[in-house]
Amino acid sequence: MIRIALPALLAALVAAGCTGRSSASKKEGSDAAQAQEFSSLWPKSDAAALEPEARQRLLEQALVGLKGNDWQHAQDVLIALGRDSVPALIDMVGSKEPTAASAGPIPSAKVKTLGQLANDTLLLIVQNRSSYKGEMPARDQDSWKRWWAENSSRVAS
Repeated sequence: MIRIALPALLAALVAAGCTGRSSASKKEGSDAAQAQEFSSLWPKSDAAALEPEARQRLLEQALVGLKGNDWQHAQDVLIALGRDSVPALIDMVGSKEPTAASAGPIPSAKVKTLGQLANDTLLLIVQNRSSYKGEMPARDQDSWKRWWAENSSRVAS
């Protein structure tokens, strides 16, 4: 049954505008359905209007997506979710797990860790979704926790 449903799901994803090569073609069952739902919830302009439960579900899916081939899409979602994303991203800052994100301008064998990508996403949230103009925290979890405790009110939802 999954073999029959997966091609139909891939066609639906392409029709919905998900033309990037993602790991959705390798997923089965609930992961594939989750990828389709992730895309359907995404329109950036609609992120602020989502109900809290839908925002939480989108956040969870974007955090998982940060590791995969669609990491840029997931990063955009996390930035759009603003304040909701920050605590989970701070928890990821210390992670050494590899992602699909290239560590250099030219794709190479080197990839960013989940911790590096989480830190980069936090910097983008502060730059694009907050009124903070001071010095940015060091690239470690404790510095980000202190920064968040002092500046969480400056980050938009």
